[in-house]
Amino acid sequence: QYIVMYNQLDIRNYFPQEEELEELRARKKAKKKIKRTKSGKIKRKTYSPDVKKLLYIKAGGRCELCGKKILLEDMSLDHRIPLSKGGEDDVSNLACTCDTCNEMKGCILPEDLLDKTSAILTYQMEKKHKYNVFWKITKGIIRKMIAKETAVAK
Repeated sequence: QYIVMYNQLDIRNYFPQEEELEELRARKKAKKKIKRTKSGKIKRKTYSPDVKKLLYIKAGGRCELCGKKILLEDMSLDHRIPLSKGGEDDVSNLACTCDTCNEMKGCILPEDLLDKTSAILTYQMEKKHKYNVFWKITKGIIRKMIAKETAVAK
């Protein structure tokens, strides 16, 4: 078996494996199916007030991302799996969120959201509390929890 080496680095890990290639091809195919307006924006369905109310009730009147209590009129519909990543424009793919969380999440996949938000939190706290002993302990705990969560998800 040949190992591809470049300056003493095994570069095989930098290229997608067969499973990853299949997933990338499927996403590319799904993106082609997305309907767009003439300006290139993704066409989205309009959901009735009844559908919004049912999603709001199902979420217990809370944002499904941050848990904050929100009013029905302040609720924002978020696609759990973004349309741009091949998600369906269907009620089963919708979540009740506050505007702030919906904007922050953008087109991030659910499995990447925890990593992204914890990276932001860790970085910002590190800048502010770099030399605080309690922060160092907390950071260690957070990292272990995220590693455990990631291992369970895989």
